[in-house]
Amino acid sequence: MTNIEFPSLNSETFTPFNWYLKDVTSDYKNLSIDTGEHSTIALIDSGVDIEHPLIKENIDLTLAKNYVTNDMDITDELGHGTTIAGIMSSIAPETTIVPYKVIGNEVGKSVWVIDAIIDAANNDNDVINLSLGTYFIKSEKEDKLLIKAYKKAVKYAERKGFVVIASAGNDGFDLDELKEPKFKHLPGGLHNVITDSSNTKNNNLAYYSNFGKEVDFSAPGGSLFDDNGSNNTNEMIITTFPINQMNTPLDQSLGIPQGYTLTEGTSYAVPQVSATAALIISEYTERTGNKPSVNKALKYLEKGSSDIGKPGRDNYFGEGKVNAYSSLMMMNK
Repeated sequence: MTNIEFPSLNSETFTPFNWYLKDVTSDYKNLSIDTGEHSTIALIDSGVDIEHPLIKENIDLTLAKNYVTNDMDITDELGHGTTIAGIMSSIAPETTIVPYKVIGNEVGKSVWVIDAIIDAANNDNDVINLSLGTYFIKSEKEDKLLIKAYKKAVKYAERKGFVVIASAGNDGFDLDELKEPKFKHLPGGLHNVITDSSNTKNNNLAYYSNFGKEVDFSAPGGSLFDDNGSNNTNEMIITTFPINQMNTPLDQSLGIPQGYTLTEGTSYAVPQVSATAALIISEYTERTGNKPSVNKALKYLEKGSSDIGKPGRDNYFGEGKVNAYSSLMMMNK
């Protein structure tokens, strides 16, 4: 298979479903400044399709690991990790992606995610992408131990200088209200994690997106429904999908070719923020010869964000909607 058979996500072939990429890159202007050459993203997910022409050049298997079967096979049985990698490589086409497989064809375990976070930090990745999450009951003994372990792993990663980015979750919950019955969504929401919500094409909160004080940034995650609640597939976003797996009936009905899929979710906001952070790190490294501190990288991420919703930081979009080009331009100021 050749790249000719697999057009890039930003090509006219996929108009109108690639609107989100144009949005967060200011029509791909970031590519004239930096492409992510000096950055590495740890993809902690369901693995990845290493044969997909749009992402295979980005994948580094040297440190890849499968926690499900405890080997090196990171084949993506679910398809989720491949969708995330496609977004990253579209925004930062020269960033390196290291896959850590923590989800099989259906389930994953928190202990695998925690181990992967620690390994990713030890393996010198710049950004850790966690497009996943689950709910814990803080009064349950086992859950309390897992929450504590998550906190330690994330703090360890941040202390070593890595940016950890995770999703807010897809249940439309006010995460602040969840605290009353002692529920907590992790790893997003932890103090040392950059937590992302999902906005729509019109910069409203997506119907499924969790929200709350813990949200730091937003990015367009697509939506099957428009802001009036009507079905509108043009509000969804397109990304890569394993080339040897059939995409969804919706994809097929709309003529989306195999190797691609339409989707929605806060999972897909995360790689947009991760790729933007990777570009900031890459450009800073190019200019100075050193990686930026976590705080410095976040400062540029914040300065480049668009303030949507209420003026200033809010519980729906945090500091605002990320923009790769604007963040890179802020490095000139």
